Amino acid sequence: MRHSLSFPGGVVYEDAHFHATLWTGDDPRSYLGQLFVQSKRHVPSLAELTVDEGAALGALIQKLSNALRDTVHPELVYLDCYMEVVRHVHLFLTARYPGTPSEFLRWRVTEWPGAPHGDRAQIDVLGNRLRSVLARTSTV
Repeated sequence: MRHSLSFPGGVVYEDAHFHATLWTGDDPRSYLGQLFVQSKRHVPSLAELTVDEGAALGALIQKLSNALRDTVHPELVYLDCYMEVVRHVHLFLTARYPGTPSEFLRWRVTEWPGAPHGDRAQIDVLGNRLRSVLARTSTV
């Protein structure tokens, strides 16, 4: 799995249509358990995916959700897709950890101070764990 861009934790998954990385944002202590998926081809909306890309994306969402389940053990994995700021298919899969208080559900889940957050070294460890789990599963 090779990608020309550099991401904290590395590229955890890549196929002909998409690649997935850990999302770190601007915070030096990032939420551990959020994946960022983007299409390789410039596609401004989900409606403009090809049939093959759409099928691959559905399978990839399931595969990445399972990998999060097997590595960070969330009680739920959220899926968000926004294409307003950058007109390109970008999705976020976010682990919601057990015990997340109701005021931190959905869009605020990464703000919960009790959830695992980590520095670059911890992000790299999680990236390695995710790659290992994904390598053991069947291809999309």
